[in-house]
Amino acid sequence: MPDTDLWQLLCEQNFIRRNMIRSWNNQSNLKNFSPEIYENEDDGGDHESEKPFSATGVVAWEAIMDKVRNSPDSAYLLWRFLTEYFIKSYNAGLEEKSVQCKFCRKTHEYYPSIWLKAVRSNKWIRDSDSRFRADASSLAKLLREKGWDLGSLENPFTLKLLTAINVSPSDLRLELITGNPEARDALVSTMTELHQITDGT
Repeated sequence: MPDTDLWQLLCEQNFIRRNMIRSWNNQSNLKNFSPEIYENEDDGGDHESEKPFSATGVVAWEAIMDKVRNSPDSAYLLWRFLTEYFIKSYNAGLEEKSVQCKFCRKTHEYYPSIWLKAVRSNKWIRDSDSRFRADASSLAKLLREKGWDLGSLENPFTLKLLTAINVSPSDLRLELITGNPEARDALVSTMTELHQITDGT
């Protein structure tokens, strides 16, 4: 059915969705967007921006995350989706912004991404019967087991994603090189000695 007008009509009537990425307008609740707020368990106050803003989202995101938590294979596919497609086309959500809160009157940093909170703070990487948040260690273990290309860390979009989910690119690189703590410490020690011998050049 090559009739593009027909496909557009079906989309407008919500029978189909031609793009799983969409923009949610008029967002204001900072508890969904500001890590300094949603990662502070002692903060029970209300936080809303004075002016509404738009945010990037993924259709059926909660269902996707529920699926991802069930297996390392799904978690790895999510990571590939984010790094190989999503953030290359929709990376505006990884630009940290600031806004004044109309309740506490403080300035809060936030990311205009509805999906980022789940990737940053939810336990979506499974190891045996446990679930881990994405930190340098758990993410490296997942990616190392799946043979992820270490060169992907040179991609500026991937670096922006890692920063947004609070994972140090240098820590992740070390973890990816070796999962053995003793070997990793030896490598860091050797690199430090080389740095001192060459005066950092």
